[in-house]
Amino acid sequence: DKVVAAPIVLRIGEVPIFALPFYFKSLKEGRQSGILFPSFDFGWSSREGRYIRDFGYYWATNEYMDFVFEGDYNERRDLGYRLSNRYVKRYTMNGGVDYSRKVSLKGDERREWQLRWNHNQPTLFDDYKFRSDVKLASTTLSSNDLTGSTGRDVVSGQLKSNVYLSRSFSFVNANLNANRDDRVNAEDDDPSSDNLIYSMTLPSLSLNFKQFALASPLRGGQRGSFLGNLARSTYFQQGYSFKSDSKGYELRDVKNYNAAGNWSLSVRPPRVGIFNLSLGSSASQSWSRQTEEGRMYVEDSDTTYTYEPFREVTEETSTRMSFNTGLGTTLYGIFPARVGKLRAIRHTLRLNSGWSLSPGLKSGQVHSTSVSLSMNNRLDAKYVGAENDSTQAEKKLDGLVDWSLSTSYSPKREPGDRWGTISSGLTIKPGQSQALRLKVSNSIDPKNLALMSTRFTYGLNFTGKVDLGDVPVQQEEMRNTAIDRLGVDLVDTAQDSLRQVDEFGNEIYDEQDDEFFDGEESSFDDFYDRDGRNSSGAGGANDPTEGGRFIPFQINASLSYNYTNTSQDKRASGNFSVSTDLTRGWKFRYQGSFDLVTATPVRQQFSLKRDLHCWALEFNRTVSTVDSQFGFRIYLKSIPALKFTRGVENGMGNLGSGVF
Repeated sequence: DKVVAAPIVLRIGEVPIFALPFYFKSLKEGRQSGILFPSFDFGWSSREGRYIRDFGYYWATNEYMDFVFEGDYNERRDLGYRLSNRYVKRYTMNGGVDYSRKVSLKGDERREWQLRWNHNQPTLFDDYKFRSDVKLASTTLSSNDLTGSTGRDVVSGQLKSNVYLSRSFSFVNANLNANRDDRVNAEDDDPSSDNLIYSMTLPSLSLNFKQFALASPLRGGQRGSFLGNLARSTYFQQGYSFKSDSKGYELRDVKNYNAAGNWSLSVRPPRVGIFNLSLGSSASQSWSRQTEEGRMYVEDSDTTYTYEPFREVTEETSTRMSFNTGLGTTLYGIFPARVGKLRAIRHTLRLNSGWSLSPGLKSGQVHSTSVSLSMNNRLDAKYVGAENDSTQAEKKLDGLVDWSLSTSYSPKREPGDRWGTISSGLTIKPGQSQALRLKVSNSIDPKNLALMSTRFTYGLNFTGKVDLGDVPVQQEEMRNTAIDRLGVDLVDTAQDSLRQVDEFGNEIYDEQDDEFFDGEESSFDDFYDRDGRNSSGAGGANDPTEGGRFIPFQINASLSYNYTNTSQDKRASGNFSVSTDLTRGWKFRYQGSFDLVTATPVRQQFSLKRDLHCWALEFNRTVSTVDSQFGFRIYLKSIPALKFTRGVENGMGNLGSGVF
């Protein structure tokens, strides 16, 4: 029930580059527990010294659950380990738990940990929906992935967790939420600072009643009165909520309790000519209570600093009311144009205006009114497809150009501040796909029409291949010498005996069920499906170079530019990546991030990969402003089917799988 071989030597040509004392492979079907097949990542870093990463053990607990244990060793820095668990019950639930911990080897007793839990259960007790995405960590964190080989200097700064439970009734939707936001590495040694450490909402309950018309719809053949039609076009909706918030700072804790009720009434009359009219009103009642306690850092008269305890409680009840109306229209125009392959251009113009009024109330609401204006232009194109494209004579390109403009006007403000900031957005997409997109966003001062801020983004993504003009040479198929000794006719006869045909002579293919843990809807697909941990085929079946005639490539580039006129703040960054198949077995990839303001590279990574059938060899070189490193990685991509048969199977034995 197993295969054991020793020793195992990996060679490129005649040069040995890696060796194992023995090789073990279980021949039992299904998932099997054991030491993970090598996914060795070893090398040198200017900050961490020598390192070995990705050694582990796999435990197939049962058909619904499995575990993976992995570890990393970095000579100058730390020792890390990771325990991951997946669980799946088809049509019921799926999820996973991932815990990692890092222990410092510098003698400073620094310990970091991370916990992630993801769960999805759409049919809890048949009526409820339950979903969770929990991310917790220690107060200090050196990287997002404590045991990962990439992105070791990247820290997101925030860890967001959310747990969600809902149920829909015939007249109301009920939702119960809990969320937490942790600020990693927020604590410092400055006694005068009071940084936010975490914020949490537990619980958050909302009841949203479904809207309904004030009058029932007409039956067939009935004619309604003016007031009846008005009531049938008027809708009422209400909702109630309660939540408890808490925030933790370095020196104090803040707790908030909030309860609110919202009611709205909207009128949607039929279209008047080319205009769409809407009327509405809303009201809300809210209550809040805040408790703040902790220590306050104060300065004494003799320039010394002390901490003084304090506790404050505030409570507030407020009422809000508003009325609004909106008027809008959409105009279309088609312009025939026969310029090259261009056949027509369609122009869509959307004009919208709105007016809102908030009356003054004794609860503290100040009387205010405002008018909003917006305009959106869109150009779509119709053109003739390529001559060799037989799928469609004419094609459409939606959203070739999008330009939007919006502003607001408040007559109750001071004369110089009545007009709001003018927002402008321009998007150009000169391509059928998302391969090329240009977007410009501007904020304009309405007083002097001066530019306040601008944002420019550009994205490029395309693939292609270089034709070397070489005609691929048909390589002779490699055969197993043990099978050749049996004779060609015998092998062909054995393979023919394994085929099943119907009464008409058509071949019948057996459809086998997929493995239960195939990664479907897994919470940690990015971990289990990475190179060296997936169970895909052994590769080599598809040759993107087509025998060496082509060099396929993929290029991705993006630019981002932000400028704020008031602060003279300018930020510009660029990202570029290129990947190509140099040959059938060699792949090259480059990724780079650049600061265009200082004209300096932020991070660059070079990767060269060699496909060794079931194995893969990688060389990585990373240069960044924080750390530079290089390393080799050798891992097993997949395990081919190994089978040894004695006697007779399907008439002639399983000669097609190999003889050992």
